[in-house]
Amino acid sequence: MKSLILFLLCVMLFASCQKKEMPAAVNGNPIFLFDGTIGNYTLHYQAGANHLFLYTGFYKETSSGLLFLKSYFAPDNCTNCEPYLSIEIADHDSSSGMHLASTIQDLLHGGGAFYSYSYDSIMSSINTETFTFIPTIPPPGATYTWNFGDGTSSTVASPTHTFSGGGVRHVSLSILSGGSIDTLSNDIQTDFQSSCRVQFNVVPDSSLPGLTWVIANSSIFQYAWDFGDGHTGVGLTDSNIYSASGKYTISLTATAPSCTAIYRKHVFVNTSSSADASFSYTTAVNSVVTYTQRINTSACMIRYRKDGKEYASVKPDPSIDQSGKTVLQISGFEAYTPDANGNPTMKLRGSVDTYLYNQANGADSIRIQSKSLIFAVAYPK
Repeated sequence: MKSLILFLLCVMLFASCQKKEMPAAVNGNPIFLFDGTIGNYTLHYQAGANHLFLYTGFYKETSSGLLFLKSYFAPDNCTNCEPYLSIEIADHDSSSGMHLASTIQDLLHGGGAFYSYSYDSIMSSINTETFTFIPTIPPPGATYTWNFGDGTSSTVASPTHTFSGGGVRHVSLSILSGGSIDTLSNDIQTDFQSSCRVQFNVVPDSSLPGLTWVIANSSIFQYAWDFGDGHTGVGLTDSNIYSASGKYTISLTATAPSCTAIYRKHVFVNTSSSADASFSYTTAVNSVVTYTQRINTSACMIRYRKDGKEYASVKPDPSIDQSGKTVLQISGFEAYTPDANGNPTMKLRGSVDTYLYNQANGADSIRIQSKSLIFAVAYPK
């Protein structure tokens, strides 16, 4: 039903116009008619006969911003009743600069073809990178407060977050557990798949009191370690022997020709704490698929309502390009009397031979054919 909703949820740009009086037939021939077949039915819709009326108007379609000229056969006392057959032609919106035709004559060129309106068929993918943050030692029953440095936060133990705008973000974690509280922050480069990131693992070694190993996760940098007790080190892997018990902050500065990244973790030496705010993170790339409305020159939509079903000349499938299919062939047009609101009107002659698709079930289609199609369209001055 997407395309049905897409077209019906429109904002009226100008006042809808309706012909108050149908002109008399000329030489016994009706002025506006559809004479042909739809599905298994042979139909003769004639304006002014059997309580059928031809309504004309124009509206601005919200998603594209384009003007649509609309003409439809419907009962003269109920525009939402059956039978209902409409033809909608995409014109231009001069206020937004979106032009499909510079004049009504250009739009309604004699002998011209109008093609299917492919309502959402240009597919594009936008890759985003999500970060999952993981506490090094998540104590049970702890309270977590994450701040992502972009105005957002989280209280779950291991949150997943997508940063907008990229850049360096100041990410912090506070843990409250067993009456103890610990807080740690790191500056993280959040540009898409940035190579200017570094992390490391802390590995206590029980073979010697106070011995702690540190191991960086990448070999593309030059490394400088600060163990928080006055000792320093270099290299991808290093170690330190702490001589006194306590909590220390280990800081790794990783330098490359194009950037510098710093990462910090806490280490507890010969002391116990129920709260450690050290954290790491993993990343994953996600592809977000979007469909952008395809606006093709000389676009046309034919709609038909039968037995409560809505049929249209486009499949309700946003993944396929349907813009190259001929829907309507115009063989000629001429100026017609203005409508009740004084808007100019054109009388068109043409033919149609295409398929209409059930908007609730794209597998259900019916053929529409007519070599005798005469209708009117009103357009803004």
